Amino acid sequence: MYSILQKYIAGTVWIRLRKRGDNAAQDRTETRKEAVLPL
Repeated sequence: MYSILQKYIAGTVWIRLRKRGDNAAQDRTETRKEAVLPL
């Protein structure tokens, strides 16, 4: 349940940053995504 919630939050943040079109923020989000996925 907790991992699903984390994945949802990470996805929401990724979409928000993607809409902004900030490449630097996108790279940061992908790094965070990789850190969240194993959990």
